[in-house]
Amino acid sequence: MPLYSFKCDSCLGETDRFTRNPPFCNRCDLPMRRVWGFHLAHSMPEHFNPTVGKVVTNERAFKDELKRMGEKESEVTGLYHDYQPIDISDPKACGVTDEGLDATRRQARDSGSVGPEKGRKVIV
Repeated sequence: MPLYSFKCDSCLGETDRFTRNPPFCNRCDLPMRRVWGFHLAHSMPEHFNPTVGKVVTNERAFKDELKRMGEKESEVTGLYHDYQPIDISDPKACGVTDEGLDATRRQARDSGSVGPEKGRKVIV
């Protein structure tokens, strides 16, 4: 699906949309002009996702299921839950520090989020 880019001439604000219709700028409320050229939006193949426990067909459906799961968990526990997808190729998103895996494990053990037996996580 093509993703169209738009730019505001007065405040130089930019936005991307899935439609060709020019939007109004969020900052100055003037019509934006289309920047010619487009790129394809990242698509997610249809697959069974074990995190949400069902087949997801696109990224929007996946995020909706995560939101639904967070709302359900918030009702059950009374605590706010906000599940967000992460990029597993990003070490920081996965909790790895700049010092490396050993330092990350040591930090988790010292904070109490990892049990003493062979570095296994304690699930509460």
